Amino acid sequence: MIVVDLRSVFAARDALLSDGEVPEHLRARVRPDILDSWHRSMASGASMPIPVKELDDRWLTRNSLHRAADPVLSRLAESLADLETGVLLADHNAVVLRRWIPDKSIVPLMDSVHSDAGYNVAEDLVGTNGVGTVVETGRATQISGPEHLSPVLSTFTCVGAPIHHPITRRLEGVITLSCLSDASNALLTPLLTSTAREIEHRILDQASVRERLLLDAYLKASKTRRGPVAAVGNDLFLAGPQVTEFLRDVDQAMLWEYVRAVAGGARVSESHMATLAAQLQLSECHAIEADGQVVGAIVEFDVPSRDVRSSERHRPKRKVAVLPGKSASLAHAVAQASSYAAAGSSMLVEGERGVGKTTLVDALVGSGSLVARFDLAGVDPGTFTAELRAALERRVHALILLHLEFLQPDVAAVAASLLEEFTSPDWTPRVVATMTPAAEPAPAGRARLIDLIAA
Repeated sequence: MIVVDLRSVFAARDALLSDGEVPEHLRARVRPDILDSWHRSMASGASMPIPVKELDDRWLTRNSLHRAADPVLSRLAESLADLETGVLLADHNAVVLRRWIPDKSIVPLMDSVHSDAGYNVAEDLVGTNGVGTVVETGRATQISGPEHLSPVLSTFTCVGAPIHHPITRRLEGVITLSCLSDASNALLTPLLTSTAREIEHRILDQASVRERLLLDAYLKASKTRRGPVAAVGNDLFLAGPQVTEFLRDVDQAMLWEYVRAVAGGARVSESHMATLAAQLQLSECHAIEADGQVVGAIVEFDVPSRDVRSSERHRPKRKVAVLPGKSASLAHAVAQASSYAAAGSSMLVEGERGVGKTTLVDALVGSGSLVARFDLAGVDPGTFTAELRAALERRVHALILLHLEFLQPDVAAVAASLLEEFTSPDWTPRVVATMTPAAEPAPAGRARLIDLIAA
């Protein structure tokens, strides 16, 4: 249960706002997370006493989040009738998308602090609050009365919980419950957290078909096209490290708006779209449709591939592997693996025999002189460790270890030691492994290797 010494917190905040620091004798009276948020807010120049209207109307396009959250939050709001509370849904930029206020007596108070759709509640603008601070930390947070940096917001206690995309784990938005500062309850945080999880499940349910289409198209395009590619949808983005870095500063909502226009054959004339067009350097854009609607696009970029050798750019096209099944759970697993692969991370693909683990790994990682592939079923221990060392000395792009369950524990321990030996501040071996789970826990040597891969 969160206990807040309101008198001390008031004094600490007033000292911070007037003198720029919290006196030592008051620091222990303020929760560490709140102190961290206050310092972030002050460092970023937060100076708005209340939220400001968002002039850019791109927040209106967060339709998938709207659709997933609306019935859940409408039901939550109805259950809170007569409790002087309001429920807010905000996007990943801390812009409020909609509010639900079952008890109209609190409407004037919420209106007075601009707690309404279209207002930006980012921490770097307004300071510590139940929306912007959740966006900053990515975790559920309660802000009670004077813990808000802006004195005007001290009337409220706000509890916010993040909504993450169930596949990409990217922050989609925040749900926040606002009530009078003296009406907080220890059960509000778990209530909001479970509500956020329900919305995430709805996002997965409504998106699984679209995302499967995009995933299949991306896996095919990444193996058959010469230039760097990405799959772009309203709430999904898949790309390799080069494209991810290239688009690091591009807002995803604007990217989707532009790609959807190009895929639909529209002419781009608006100034911000024309600027984006010049920046993106698209060479091809192919729409992906479902039920007659454009749900995404495969985009090829006209930028040089720094990570692909000249001899490999012109290699023959390989046959594209087809993954078994069409379930939402498979789409979830494939998308998670795709996300790790796009980030260049190590990963362990675990599943029963015949579900397509090797097919998935080969599709995501590929082959070539900079990929070392080991099938551990029946491998000679001496040959394996010698070839593994050689691959590490060459600093290959990826080590593929198939059928990890067959590797003897002592050999697995040697492999783990080699990976640790060659890990340095400027290079970490990337390992992609498959394993069929066993009923018993893995022996110590193999468990060590598994932990190293999955860390």
